Amino acid sequence: DTTELPPMLMRTIIQSLTPHRSLTGLVVGILVRILPKHPWDTKILWDGFVRCIKVLGTASHAVLLQLPVERLVELLSTLP
Repeated sequence: DTTELPPMLMRTIIQSLTPHRSLTGLVVGILVRILPKHPWDTKILWDGFVRCIKVLGTASHAVLLQLPVERLVELLSTLP
């Protein structure tokens, strides 16, 4: 609920998700709540966001559909 996101937020989320795949739904909910705070404005957050989307795979579709078009194109161009 803070206005600024901590730089280590995405790293913590990825480290939690990797061994505990059952947290996928929770992580998707967190990512949706992060979107209004524009994570793409901070490089370290955006890089972590992209990595988290990659780890989530197909479960991330709900998040991808809520991204602005420019950011979606940028994200899809960085992922294989």
